[in-house]
Amino acid sequence: MSVLCDVIYFIQIIQAQISQYVIMFLYNFPIRWVEMRKMWNMRRYYTLIFSEYVLIKEQ
Repeated sequence: MSVLCDVIYFIQIIQAQISQYVIMFLYNFPIRWVEMRKMWNMRRYYTLIFSEYVLIKEQ
């Protein structure tokens, strides 16, 4: 019986932590999205610079 209680307690803790994590994720999602977009744009920018540099070197 006590094992069952422990399991239920454990599940409740896990559920609470998951819901907290989901709330935090949804709260931070716009910020993360902006950061990801910035990183992606920077990466594209550097890729362009690098490809131009390689083209210049190959000539």
